[in-house]
Amino acid sequence: MCRHRSLRLWSLAAVLAAVALWCDARAARAEELPALVGAYLSAPDDAERAEALTAIAALKPTPDALMQAVQGRHVYDPDARRGTYYVVDPASRGRRGRGGQPAAPKENEEEGKVGASFKTAVFVPEEYTPDKKWSLLIGLHGAGGDADQVFKPIVDLARKSDLLMISPSAPALGWPDSAERSHVLAGLAWMKARYRVNTDRVYLMGVSMGAFGTWNNGLVYADRFAGLFPYAGGLDFTAAVGLANKSKTKLLANAQHLPIYVLHATNDETVNVEASRAPVKVLESLKSPVKFVEMPNWKHVPPMDEMVKHVDAEVMPYLRASTRDPAPAEFRYFTLRPDHQWAYHVRIDAMAREGAGLTVKRNGNRIAIQSAGVKAGTLFLNEEIVDFKKPVQVTWNGAPVFDGPVAFTPRVLLESARLRDDDRMLYTAAVPFGEAGGAGAGAGAERPADPPSKGG
Repeated sequence: MCRHRSLRLWSLAAVLAAVALWCDARAARAEELPALVGAYLSAPDDAERAEALTAIAALKPTPDALMQAVQGRHVYDPDARRGTYYVVDPASRGRRGRGGQPAAPKENEEEGKVGASFKTAVFVPEEYTPDKKWSLLIGLHGAGGDADQVFKPIVDLARKSDLLMISPSAPALGWPDSAERSHVLAGLAWMKARYRVNTDRVYLMGVSMGAFGTWNNGLVYADRFAGLFPYAGGLDFTAAVGLANKSKTKLLANAQHLPIYVLHATNDETVNVEASRAPVKVLESLKSPVKFVEMPNWKHVPPMDEMVKHVDAEVMPYLRASTRDPAPAEFRYFTLRPDHQWAYHVRIDAMAREGAGLTVKRNGNRIAIQSAGVKAGTLFLNEEIVDFKKPVQVTWNGAPVFDGPVAFTPRVLLESARLRDDDRMLYTAAVPFGEAGGAGAGAGAERPADPPSKGG
């Protein structure tokens, strides 16, 4: 009897030991997963990403565990720097960072140590805490100015509105909108890496040359912003002399869900008011959200006290009332260049010609894509866009592309985190269409190879 009792005790001990080993192994895997996700996202090339993906797959994480690891990729310092300070923006020097994005500004530079052409001004409310998400305002200065031209008059309004704010300095030739050189994208990425930004409430404003930068960066990357405020600028200088750049005018289709507050002096002696009137007319014809105000008594350089009062009383409430929808049921997108690829949850992977456009309409689990000038693309999905428990139907230019269930795919989630770096734009399945996909292409399977540029 004692022998049987000893056997039972030994068996129980063995079971408990096995359970302990299993729990230890599970805990070790849980600790290893975030590190591997970080290795994937920071890998400099496809080979290292493939290694990290293989290691992640070996852990066999649940979809929830992998999503949690991806969402935890940014660890925000509760003691992060607050107040007003300055950093060096190497995007001004043409440097490039991870994934083809402009390199992030360097920290801990004081105003007196930073050359005007490289200066980026930052404001963080003293009340900042990473326990909540914070709205962000990006300000672009005019020709001959630097970051302070917009930052110093507006920073008190940012403080009053509990906004984060960043204002870079542009090179002499304006505000590039290419994926590799955009100061706007560099500043946004820098703030997101250090502060808990509400990516559904990012606003872009600019004056004069900065207004041209606001129009162009805002429309090219329309799915990044909740609202725009250009003062005394336009899409293209030709509009100021009564001409129209028809190609650039097509970019206005991208503002379907992007509120724009346009302000211009009626008697502007530097940038004719037609530069604003022309795109506003197009936006109104497209029934896009736009508000246009002309100031009859202002010149190109406005009375600064009146300007600040107007922004406080009119512009800020207009912007703050708008929130980005990261997955609208219907949207349009037009691009002139292959490095401007993303339109919400659709990516243009190959263009048939210079200038390509598409329209996406979603009705439940049915998604229709119409395009012109697009050779291939990828439709990205998550459970907020479609119901994964039901079949998904996708058509491209009227032809069936996919009809069936979609499945959680780890690589799609990791790639969307790497390329978009936006928790509101994390995708878990993908449907290729066009030459890279074709009928029967598997949703949630490996998506087409990444195109050369990934930053757009």
